[in-house]
Formats: sequence, structure tokens, C-alpha cells
Amino acid sequence: MQLPVGIGYGWTPSGAFFDLGHDRGYGKIYADPRDSQFYLAVNTAAKPSLQPAAFETAFINPDNWTWHDGSTGPASNPILTENLVHDLREAWQVPSSDADSGWTVVYDADFGPERGSKALGYAILNPPALPDEYDFGDAPGFPTTLAENGAQHKVVAGFFMGREIDSEPDGQPASAAMGDDLSAVDDEDGVTFVISPVQCATANVQQQLGLSCAL
Repeated sequence: MQLPVGIGYGWTPSGAFFDLGHDRGYGKIYADPRDSQFYLAVNTAAKPSLQPAAFETAFINPDNWTWHDGSTGPASNPILTENLVHDLREAWQVPSSDADSGWTVVYDADFGPERGSKALGYAILNPPALPDEYDFGDAPGFPTTLAENGAQHKVVAGFFMGREIDSEPDGQPASAAMGDDLSAVDDEDGVTFVISPVQCATANVQQQLGLSCAL
């Protein structure tokens, strides 16, 4: 995640981290160093429904943070831009019990001498569309990354095998196929052996599914 093109000094983090609603993760508003725009950073892997240890791992992993449009390069898609108001310094998203309602963002700005100069204002924004989430494979020796157009599927609410599902911005192949488990959620429990398998013998397996279905 980088500064807007042409800017060579730091961001101003603004307000607190906030829940994006519908178990979509967390967000954080950043003020452009020119104090003219606000940008939204999101972490869709840090879902509030995760167990505390898994949530912490996903939250602090810098690879899980993107801009709200899914990009990680120079910021180019602000959620709020100055017009008559200028000198945007800090903003807070007001918590709401309705995850589908507009976001009320309170901000500190200079409204000009005829409007009281320095003061608090607010804007009501439609929650921005977040990037689609994908769960990548992590088996060694197979294409599993974006660059390889590797094995991946879109995350759809309720459709998964196992107790939980995680998403990641790119595949994380590892020798034991545990790459994404170590960086986010251990979700390799969709099919498990009831007893340890024995070579050339019949084995029973147990399926754990998100929704009722048949395999």
C-alpha cells in the first residue's frame, strides 16, 4: 500500500479501526498527506467471527491489507475528496447497528471563515464495494498463485467444507500445504479420517460442510 503518485511523505492514520459489517473484516481511514482526500484501507481476512488467536494473526499480517478497491499500489480511489471544505485532517466512522446503512463519517476540516473556519463536519457515504475474496490452494508442486493463475475459488457465504474458510490475496504454497493455515485460519478439516488409514484397506471419512449438500 503506497502513497498517491507524486507524494513523498507519510500518511496520517485517522480514527479507530472499524468493523466493515457482515463479517467482511476491518477498515481504517487514512488522510492524504496533502489533507485533501480520505482513503480506506481494509483487511478482509481479519473477520470478527474468527477465534482470537486466528483473528490476531490475520489482522497483523501486512499482506492482508489492501485499499478498498483491492489495490496495493499507490492510492488512487479516495472515499471522500475536498471541494469547498479543505485541510482534511482526521475522520471517524460512526458505529452503526445496521451493516447495510450508509456510513456516517465525522471529520475535522477547515470550512473557511464564512463557515466557522476549523470545525467538525460529517458525510454519509454508501459502504464501498469491497474486492471479491478468494481462497487459494497451497499444495506444493501445483500452480497455486495469482501469477500462475493457480487453483482458487471465490468465497461465497455459507459454501465451504470444514468449520471455517479463509481468504488470502495470493496463494501461499508450502511443503506440507500449510501456507495459509500458518498465516490465517486452519481450514483443512473439510474431510477427515475417522481412524488412521491403513494401506490397501477400506477407510471411513467424515465430511464437515457449511450448508446441507451431497458429495
